[in-house]
Amino acid sequence: MTIEQQNVSWGIRFLKSKLPSPEVGDMLLIEGSKRSTRYLTRYMICEELAKGRPVHWIDGGMGLDPSTLIRPLARKKCGIEALDNLHACRGFTAHQMAEIVKRLDSETDDDDLVKGRLIVISDLASMFADTQVKRAEGSAMLKESLAHIQSIANKWNSLVVVTVNYQAQPYLSKSMKLDLKNAAGDRLTILSQSKGVITAKLHSIGMTAEPLVKRNPQVSLQDFTVPDHISKVVWTDPPEANSSSDTPNGDKSAEAARKASAS
Repeated sequence: MTIEQQNVSWGIRFLKSKLPSPEVGDMLLIEGSKRSTRYLTRYMICEELAKGRPVHWIDGGMGLDPSTLIRPLARKKCGIEALDNLHACRGFTAHQMAEIVKRLDSETDDDDLVKGRLIVISDLASMFADTQVKRAEGSAMLKESLAHIQSIANKWNSLVVVTVNYQAQPYLSKSMKLDLKNAAGDRLTILSQSKGVITAKLHSIGMTAEPLVKRNPQVSLQDFTVPDHISKVVWTDPPEANSSSDTPNGDKSAEAARKASAS
């Protein structure tokens, strides 16, 4: 198996260049706001679809919208037919979500799972933290689902990406947060995201990737202030007049300035 087959691209240029690509056969927990996690996973999905590989997407946060993939796919010179390789479904309740994950683990002969290497499960834990679900039951379903996810990643040699937003309601209990972190082979925390510029930390190596060049840098008057240690005086005495009629007035002034600065 080649390195290309063993890893899944981030899909975002600076993350791809700064952080090692996540390996298949494990679970990656992506922590951040719904907006930022959807942005990153959308480009990871498109990276795989553009290469003709199937992708499975299980949505637990009512954010499933395949039309949002059309534009990034178009940037990769892919037509809408690339979406034929996307296998997407949505769980509307905690029990549905748990059943979908369990059913995916029970598959024994699925050509798309064999060929694919990326499975995205968005907002998994929010379903189990719902107030309509008893706390003990929700915690048990999350643990069971995480066990299935680890089995899926290993069985199909795929990267299973699970997204979570700790700041959104319903809030996760401490035990749920701990279960998610313990089940993950690695964690990527998105610290900020704005117009495609992402700052994120990969916990396995303790590295935070930040864009090296800021977009549209702002120029202020401070950029033109002369430092205090540089003299602001050009000359104090009037320059000697140049009597040559061949030298224009502008050249006379420039020549005088050079003489003054050299003195």
